[in-house]
Amino acid sequence: MAPDLMETEDCCPLCMEDLDITERNFWPCKCGYQICLFCYRHIKEDLNGLCPACRTPYDDANVKLVTPDPQE
Repeated sequence: MAPDLMETEDCCPLCMEDLDITERNFWPCKCGYQICLFCYRHIKEDLNGLCPACRTPYDDANVKLVTPDPQE
């Protein structure tokens, strides 16, 4: 995998900030589109509440948060 592609996987595709360990284990939509917690809250509270990738309404019941490995 190209180094520049690997870098983009560790940053939010919306704000381009680095994803921390919690955010790398956070999927707010069933489609798997991954964004940072700040952008997720901003979309839900201030914008239309839809996933930027598939346009499904964000629903806290569908959020997937995997507990990070303590060794990470």
